[in-house]
Amino acid sequence: MTSDNSYISGARVDEVVAGTEIPMLVLANEISPVLASGFSLIILAGIFTTAVPLLWTVSQRFFADGTPTFKRLTVVLAAVGTLIGLVLPFSQMVNVVYVINGYVGILLLVMMLLKTVLRLVRRQEI
Repeated sequence: MTSDNSYISGARVDEVVAGTEIPMLVLANEISPVLASGFSLIILAGIFTTAVPLLWTVSQRFFADGTPTFKRLTVVLAAVGTLIGLVLPFSQMVNVVYVINGYVGILLLVMMLLKTVLRLVRRQEI
């Protein structure tokens, strides 16, 4: 039983998702708009649960949690993040974020290794 909306055909899937920003969302919409709406909520929840702890951590590094300056910085950073998210296409934003996260991860690894080496050297001096 084959129809125009065959979800099994690899050629059909390629036609539908080629060049899209979020292929799984497009495929979900092909199955059912209701499914796509639910999947959209899941994507938003994933973005929210990733962004909020990162935003809180950055704000807490600069100001004590709960202070007025902490709240102002958090609102400003959230507004900047929202504006960037509205301007950049999703795929470009992901490419930028992953690259930045990679470099920050390498920097943190180097700093942790340096701290460990410095601790070991200080223990040797005593």
